[in-house]
Amino acid sequence: MAIDFQYPWMLGLVLIFGGLLWVWWKQEMRYSKRKKWVILLSRSILFFLMTLVLARTSLLIPTKGQSVVFVVDRSASIENVDHAIAFIKQAIETKKPDDQFAVVSVGKHAVVEQAWTREKQPPELNTVVEKHATNLESGLRLAGGLLSDEDRGRIILLSDGKETIASAQKEVEWLKSRGVRIDVVPLSTKQGPEVMISDFNVPKQLHLQEKYEIKVTLIATMATKTKLRLFIDDELTHEERVSVKRGENQFTFSGNTKKSGFLRFRAEIEPDQDTIVQNNQSYGFSQVKDAPMILMIEQTPRDSNNLAAALEASGMRVERRAPSDLPKEITDYKRYDSMVLVNTPATEFTSKTLELIRSAVRDLGIGLLTVGGEQAYALGGWFQTPLEEILPVRMDLQDQQRSPSLGLVLVIDKSGSMAGEKIELAKEAAIRSTFLFDSQDELGLLTFDTDTKWVMKPRKIKNREQLQYMIQGIPANGETEMYPALEHAYKEIRKLKTMKRHIILLTDGQSKGSYDQLVQKMKNEKITLTTVAIGKDADHALLQRLSKEGQGRYYEVFDPQMIPTIISKETVISKRSYIVEKSFLPQMTGGFDWKPNMLPPLRAYVGTTAKQTAEKVLMSPYPDPVLARWQYGLGRTVAWTSDLNGKWSKSWVEWSEFQKFWNQVVSWTFPQVETKGWRFDVRTVGVKNVVELVGPSEETDGIHQVRLSVIDEHDQRTSIVLKPTSRESFEGDFPHDRPGTYMMNAVAETKQGTKTLGSFAWVIPYSHEYRDVFESGQKKLQQLARLGYGEVLSEPLQAFADDRNMKWTVHEVSFPLFFITALLWPVDIAIRRLSSIKWFPIRRKKGSLPKSAPPNGAKSQPTLSRLLAEKRRGEEKNRKKE
Repeated sequence: MAIDFQYPWMLGLVLIFGGLLWVWWKQEMRYSKRKKWVILLSRSILFFLMTLVLARTSLLIPTKGQSVVFVVDRSASIENVDHAIAFIKQAIETKKPDDQFAVVSVGKHAVVEQAWTREKQPPELNTVVEKHATNLESGLRLAGGLLSDEDRGRIILLSDGKETIASAQKEVEWLKSRGVRIDVVPLSTKQGPEVMISDFNVPKQLHLQEKYEIKVTLIATMATKTKLRLFIDDELTHEERVSVKRGENQFTFSGNTKKSGFLRFRAEIEPDQDTIVQNNQSYGFSQVKDAPMILMIEQTPRDSNNLAAALEASGMRVERRAPSDLPKEITDYKRYDSMVLVNTPATEFTSKTLELIRSAVRDLGIGLLTVGGEQAYALGGWFQTPLEEILPVRMDLQDQQRSPSLGLVLVIDKSGSMAGEKIELAKEAAIRSTFLFDSQDELGLLTFDTDTKWVMKPRKIKNREQLQYMIQGIPANGETEMYPALEHAYKEIRKLKTMKRHIILLTDGQSKGSYDQLVQKMKNEKITLTTVAIGKDADHALLQRLSKEGQGRYYEVFDPQMIPTIISKETVISKRSYIVEKSFLPQMTGGFDWKPNMLPPLRAYVGTTAKQTAEKVLMSPYPDPVLARWQYGLGRTVAWTSDLNGKWSKSWVEWSEFQKFWNQVVSWTFPQVETKGWRFDVRTVGVKNVVELVGPSEETDGIHQVRLSVIDEHDQRTSIVLKPTSRESFEGDFPHDRPGTYMMNAVAETKQGTKTLGSFAWVIPYSHEYRDVFESGQKKLQQLARLGYGEVLSEPLQAFADDRNMKWTVHEVSFPLFFITALLWPVDIAIRRLSSIKWFPIRRKKGSLPKSAPPNGAKSQPTLSRLLAEKRRGEEKNRKKE
């Protein structure tokens, strides 16, 4: 037994009380010495008891015996639960009479098999548990609930360590904080020859008459043979006997969809050698739509003919449109499954159209494939446009060694007619062009009205931010005097030593001057000139002639929004380094689900740079991306940097797998989102499956709940009610956990009535309990034991080994001590007040004299007389002091 104090600092009162008693002893003269000793003893006891009460004193009594909870894993992965029963039986034979034990069984849930008992009767594990999952966390939590804080608690976990639900680690940390030790006993996992379906890859969306491929992946622990079957809507469509090797084996089924709607797929194996039958089936589904609609955007039909013919031969419907004929509203894009943009420059699109294309991909999930050529990617002015944002490649090149040095002078009209949107977009164009310059390039910026002013003479860009700030400060005022500005630009650019020198003239007005001689000088010194005429008031004839004689290009711009795109395109074209013309064989580095038998060579492509998170499918030797893909928002986009008209890709156009390959590529871009923008998901939370339905805000207004009608593979129907958890989200419990495919129809309930949201599907695979045939849970058990200050037990006698620190039961005695103090207080008062009490004279042995006997045998004075004499002496001393 031990003593504990909640407020030990209160014990310091003993010193204070002792000091007060010492002062009292020295100053008190009213009582005899014997009575003072009695009073001192009484008050000391009272003060000591009061100190113990104020310190909140407790008695610590050692707990007798141990309390051990055996947690037995009875999931399907355990080879033989009898081994756990045998361990427990031998363990309880070694326990002491004061020891007690309990038994908990765990599968998907935990149950108490044996309540606390001190008997040595071995338990029988008869309670039914769900064996298709292992939830060690729930078993430890239930065991911890059986233990009180006063118990010398110990939990012994008997398991193979393969938990499939939740995490036991958090529960072990909590039990450790309570002082509960966690030991483990490893149990054997079911072992033997095993073949299982590890993956069943079914396209989530298909179109009518579309060719599909289904991949079945088997894992085997040894080489054997098995029957492999494929069912579609419970109809056997494929059956073959195949050989499997140890490890992973992949098999592919192909076919054509013959009906629309939901299709249920089931893969099934029948191995010659096998141990676990639950992992011999897997499920999938596809939503089959009518023939897909492809929007093909083209500037020149001949660039698109080959690809359009291949897609139509695959059963797709192709609608071909020029950029100027594209839909003007986002809702008009919903009818398309994918878009194909073939060798078309960004200058052919309005800024609104480019935004619509980006929104269609990002928000509606519509796919996009871009095909290269001399008017695509950087050569088409796609730099810093929505097209560059949504594609898996960037328009600029990182390899400066492949880019000849460029000297460029931008000559920008800043006269009063350019005020407003035009001058702002011209400044944006100048700023955008600064990002296209390498360290070897030089840029000059010249503005003009009636006067000519250099914002920056041609030089290398060292401080891009400072230059951009200077460009932003360009005002718009004055008249148009173009010739002096062009002459100033020529005089400065001719001084440059760059490999290429180019001038871009941008104006919306007219100006007189002798341009022929000036342009001839430029031509003689190989300085090229491009002109941009803005609006109907520009001198189109003059500008067109200047660009032709200056061996540049001429642009008519009636939408000022196109100015930045044109300047970017001109900057890129001026470098003339983006077309890589060299015959090569593309190297496949990704996209292996498209893998053809043999890739043909290419003659050229447009250089780009793959974005960091993009998947590079085909690469050139440089290496540059030839084919890349990625996910952008809800949609998927693919970039092909060569052409498909045969100029650079003659071998590809003549390739026997041309149709099949491009059918796969375009099909990959098809929408992956659910009907009407609703997204459906089922996730596991603890031991429950939670279904979540999320919709667009414009669709969820007014919905107070959603009702799901669930149909399983046996046509059994269940209704689930989803309650709102936010403005756009609805959740409910999904009561099914049996593997299979479940179809669901969602109906929203509103005050106005009901409305259909769409049809969805979900696959529940077989449990992980039957999946990890190659993995061992021993490391997991060792980790739990270390975390719980326990160990891996090898012998049953260790279960009740008395190697634990002593556990104490706390009994607070403050109230009893206070009660005793209250009873002793009147006694102390009585001792001080009742003077007639005789103070228990000390008896001496017979024949001895009393200690107070006067010498020579004189008789003692009466006690009262002696007291009066003492009183008089005290009074006399007081008078003297006064």
